[in-house]
Amino acid sequence: MERHVDGRETQTRNDFPLSLFFLSIFFIFLFNSCDNYNKPVKAWFKYYTEEAAITDYENTGRVLMDSTGSKCLESDGDKTLTFYLRNPQNYTMDLTFSDENGVQPGFIIPVQDPYDKSIVRLTYPESFLISMDCGGHIGGTITLKEHDTNRVFPPYSFSLKCNSAPPILKGQTVQTAGGKYVICFYLPDLSGERFRNETHSLYINGSLIKSGTYDEI
Repeated sequence: MERHVDGRETQTRNDFPLSLFFLSIFFIFLFNSCDNYNKPVKAWFKYYTEEAAITDYENTGRVLMDSTGSKCLESDGDKTLTFYLRNPQNYTMDLTFSDENGVQPGFIIPVQDPYDKSIVRLTYPESFLISMDCGGHIGGTITLKEHDTNRVFPPYSFSLKCNSAPPILKGQTVQTAGGKYVICFYLPDLSGERFRNETHSLYINGSLIKSGTYDEI
């Protein structure tokens, strides 16, 4: 930098390399910052425009909660779960279901809706649910593979049990006979396949009166 008699300042040739050096450093940081900023955006854009994944599911019937807070289905008929698939490219999927032990039961097959490819349904047969009642684990993992290219997408795992609610007593009433109170009610039908092998207990005022299976009672 040169200073003139009239007070003016002019940049000499020796100052340009230093200025160029600082300018280069500035652009390096600028471009690196832009590149780091674009990487997450690109990944996010690719994830939501190309990646398929199951995001949630629901049951068409009643869902119970057991004492451990686990979701439970009842065994009173076939039960269908509906899974919601994020499918931005409308992929056709090859789907498989494995239980919590990694076994693929051939009678439980997830099916993609042919008209709405964002929907996947999985049906448990009643016979299977009856065999798993009283707290059997029926959750598992659904794997997703794109049909045309065999591209594999992230699997979806869920936890679920089968545990039917106990049958409800009906017609409860209290009567007197011989100076005593008599509690009367209709026992539910326990002879069916769902409840026959379960243990049933009758409590009155917190005291156990009778306990056992249908045949024992």
